[in-house]
Amino acid sequence: MSPADRLFAEMASAAERCPGCEALYLVGGAVRDHLLGSKPESLRDLDFVVVGDAIDLATELVRHCGGEMSSHERFFTATWNGPLWARPVDIVTARRETYPQPGELPVVEKGTLEDDLRRRDFTINSMAAALWPGERWQLADPLGCLPDLQDGVLRIHHPGSFTDDPTRILRLARFAVRLSLRLHEDTGAALEAALAERALGTVSGDRLWAEWELLCREPQPAAVVAWMDAHGLCDALAITAAAAGAAVLERGLLARAEGRPWDALQSLASLLLGADTSACARCFGLEGAQAQRLATLAALPQRLSGALERCAADDELEALLGGTDAEERVFLLASSPATRGAVERYEGQVLSLPPLLRGEDLLAAGLVQGPALGEALHRVRAAHLRGDVGSAAEALQLLGLG
Repeated sequence: MSPADRLFAEMASAAERCPGCEALYLVGGAVRDHLLGSKPESLRDLDFVVVGDAIDLATELVRHCGGEMSSHERFFTATWNGPLWARPVDIVTARRETYPQPGELPVVEKGTLEDDLRRRDFTINSMAAALWPGERWQLADPLGCLPDLQDGVLRIHHPGSFTDDPTRILRLARFAVRLSLRLHEDTGAALEAALAERALGTVSGDRLWAEWELLCREPQPAAVVAWMDAHGLCDALAITAAAAGAAVLERGLLARAEGRPWDALQSLASLLLGADTSACARCFGLEGAQAQRLATLAALPQRLSGALERCAADDELEALLGGTDAEERVFLLASSPATRGAVERYEGQVLSLPPLLRGEDLLAAGLVQGPALGEALHRVRAAHLRGDVGSAAEALQLLGLG
């Protein structure tokens, strides 16, 4: 029995024992991917719907199988971290939703399986597979969504879907690219209307950032960004250089595959090269150190690339790159491939060269704490990199302290 089959069997047994459970279904992306041919053990995120009480089921799973659970009574949801599956298992009570204001979190109440499927983002994610009672994996498709998946169509349930929850717009881009889906005509019209009404501006920055991080984990993030750019999403998010930055993003992702640091902030900065990043930072709720980091990265190639391409001496490399970190240097490599020789030389030779003197050595030699100390260390370092001094004694002599 595979890990997935074992999990489903244990959850079905728990549902049968649980007084608060009337039926248990696997729903959403896992069902979609299963219908597209993925094996259960390859599914990433598993979402379950309980007709009854999801929190009761999660409690029973902890009691019988171990692990831990957290719950959100307001939304009738629970998450179980147990020994049967490597990732958290989300369990929700079948519910219906209403949105008091565009972009706000919904008000929920218990409902039927059909209610729960109807509240989901797209028809391809609005099918369920029965786990208990009855025959396992029997498809439940009360809304008739299977033909859309078979025909490669991406469709929302109603014209106001993007207004209710504008984060669906970013999910739309991810699914369209990952699954090679075409937009239903009504969905395309709803997207245009939502963007014209600036729907994304009604969503909190942290929710948009969470969607951006998911986008950056897609198999082809650059292709998703290209899709977004073609459909007006980049303009709505103040991403000003999407087309020019696509190649930078691709190279950054390759660097990540090679073990270099590359994260969602670097990906966003790659699409803002040389631009004012403040509007985009506000869209994504980036403040303080994150906003400053975004601005620093986006400006870095323009500030350093030309000088690095002309740079030959190690002391010049130190002057240019001495204040950078590994993330900034990989960003330079991705945005300006011509700097590779300089950056690799800095990391391979200059950065690894141990200092001849440290601050405590200069204090012991008679210098006092203050700006002069840092200036002296900088002077010794530059002379060392030029080959003018090669020992601590020579360095002290250079400073007139030997």
